[in-house]
Amino acid sequence: MNTRPRWRLTEANRRRVYLWVSGLASVIQLAVGALLLGQPGASAHWPLLGALVCAGAWALLLTRRVPWRWVDYGVLLAATGLVLAQLLKVPPGGEVPAQLLFAGSFLFLAGFSTLPLPGALAYVLGVFAAYGVAVALRGGAVALLWELGLVGLLAAHLSTFGRAVSLERAEALAYARLALTDPLTGLPNRRAMMDRLQRAAQAGQGAAALLLDIDRFKAINDRLGHDAGDEVLREVAARLRRTLAGRGEAARWGGEEFLVLLSPACPPTP
Repeated sequence: MNTRPRWRLTEANRRRVYLWVSGLASVIQLAVGALLLGQPGASAHWPLLGALVCAGAWALLLTRRVPWRWVDYGVLLAATGLVLAQLLKVPPGGEVPAQLLFAGSFLFLAGFSTLPLPGALAYVLGVFAAYGVAVALRGGAVALLWELGLVGLLAAHLSTFGRAVSLERAEALAYARLALTDPLTGLPNRRAMMDRLQRAAQAGQGAAALLLDIDRFKAINDRLGHDAGDEVLREVAARLRRTLAGRGEAARWGGEEFLVLLSPACPPTP
């Protein structure tokens, strides 16, 4: 049975994901800027600036000296500044380009994924107001502006609903983990192992189960106290994990008893 731990969104894993995302974003925007350099009338410096921002975020994350949340806020602030600068550079009599309006949807998504919900709502309203003023003063596709507003409403709904669902799932997983985990050793408890035994029997793979106990455990409790006995149980559980890594799974069956379920494909070495 596979006992490899699940991938979890820890601080280290989150930083690793952000490294990949910021690095890929930098490369993509650099490629876009390089393509625009060869087109007459095209403005290549905006994607190049975006690539520079993403590269800076990648470098900060790589140093591990700056919390990823600060990098998150910095990237959102820089992206917002780039979009607002482009809005301000629209010449009088010109029109806000459609691709610049489209960039607002990315700002909305970034705002809801980065900021707390009240701050994200205020941020999205501010960005939409800036777009509205730019379109009113410079002209542009009003229909796209209203569609941008619908994108903001949709992002707000999905963010609120998604966070509620994520919280409910996290609570359900936490309760399930508590119900199926022995609090002293961190191993699966008897209830969890009964379910694994049943599934192994239904699979018909011929898995083997071993029931182990600690000799003279009562004497340890009597002579050294229950704190020492608890430490012995934790140490036995840790050694079982190391011994069975990739070969099977152990559970605390009750008291000083442990049940080991061996994977038929990977029997332990003697």
